[in-house]
Amino acid sequence: MSSEEVVRKDELRWFPLESNPELLNVYMKQMGWDISKYQFMDVFSTESWALDMIPQPVGAVMLLFPIKRENDSQRHVSEASTHLNSDVWHMKQTIRNACGTVGILHALANASPQMKEMALINQSSALGKFYRDATTVQTPMEKAKVLEENEDIAALHKATAIDPSNASSSAAEDEVDTHYVTFVHVNGGLYELDGRKSNAIRHCDTTESNLLQDACRVIQEEFMAKDPNELRFTILALAPTAS
Repeated sequence: MSSEEVVRKDELRWFPLESNPELLNVYMKQMGWDISKYQFMDVFSTESWALDMIPQPVGAVMLLFPIKRENDSQRHVSEASTHLNSDVWHMKQTIRNACGTVGILHALANASPQMKEMALINQSSALGKFYRDATTVQTPMEKAKVLEENEDIAALHKATAIDPSNASSSAAEDEVDTHYVTFVHVNGGLYELDGRKSNAIRHCDTTESNLLQDACRVIQEEFMAKDPNELRFTILALAPTAS
């Protein structure tokens, strides 16, 4: 377990979510996101042939990866670049196994104004109510508290997790060794958003059109290359829905 994870005796535990774009898209739709405009899709490789298959512009990139103590320790130098940015929406994860939901919330909250306008969130939906109460100006821990108290999202997460199409067989009480992080473009920067961390990690400059390529480069260098024998890496892109 990372030293930055929040551990409490009374911590909440949810069922883990599989990295399945069809499942996550239904979940987002139920929460209030218009998936007819933007939805998650698989990125099959970090190589150019696979990235060229993804419609542009990409709004966010999510990575599911195995947590290993030795790999986490190797990334401490990179995390020296963590810092507060008032324009980046970042929250802590205080609910065990909720990293899939936290990853989605990071992706949608940091979407460009144009994307948010296209995939208009109904203000009376679960997402609308959550983002109304968990604003950018709140601290990551304050946003986490809002999620803890949001019964609508908790119920939708549970329904998604126990759906037969969710291949994860783990129970809420099980220790899960995989974790989601999200990469977004905000004001010319590529940010990694990890609910285990106190702040966002700024990796480099990027643009909306280069987000996918730059995020996959970081994923390759910072995650995959440090564990070359590991196969449990999956990448999802929040991209325009194919017509």
